[in-house]
Amino acid sequence: MLKRLIFLFLFIVSFFSFSLLLSDTIIVDINGGGDYTIIQEGINAATNGDTVLVYPGTYIENINYNGKNITVASLYLTTQINSYIDSTIIDGNQNGSVIHINNGEDNAVLCGFTIQNGSGTNWAYYYFVGGGVYIINSSLTIESCIICYNKSDYGAGIECQNAHQSLFNYSNQFLH
Repeated sequence: MLKRLIFLFLFIVSFFSFSLLLSDTIIVDINGGGDYTIIQEGINAATNGDTVLVYPGTYIENINYNGKNITVASLYLTTQINSYIDSTIIDGNQNGSVIHINNGEDNAVLCGFTIQNGSGTNWAYYYFVGGGVYIINSSLTIESCIICYNKSDYGAGIECQNAHQSLFNYSNQFLH
């Protein structure tokens, strides 16, 4: 029995170690120094467990994790330097929610960004919800982010519906 437990333990440890080796870091740099210049393209190329590491700049886009359990982070993730939070901006350009997490993600992470200028997702034909971040039927950990200057009828900063969020070291300033 002890031999079986040891074998099982070694199998599990080997499996997780192998899984970690398969995860990639995808570099997004608006200046062309990475794998992609657009965050959404990096997300599209990612698979579960990957990290999309975003270099400083203002990225005018709205992103969707597309059901992937990935980490999307600025250089704050690897350096813990706070200035990367201010200098790595995802700007929704008043074109809906800046961040969409709505495809059953259960282990997604957003780290080290300023999320701004979101206008929300149309909900029930009458209201706009989740100006900065819209989470539905999913789970997202938000760490060390500034969520500011977003607007919507409900949840100008963050809107959760049938969802779980974990917030660590963040600032939420919003417009209504």
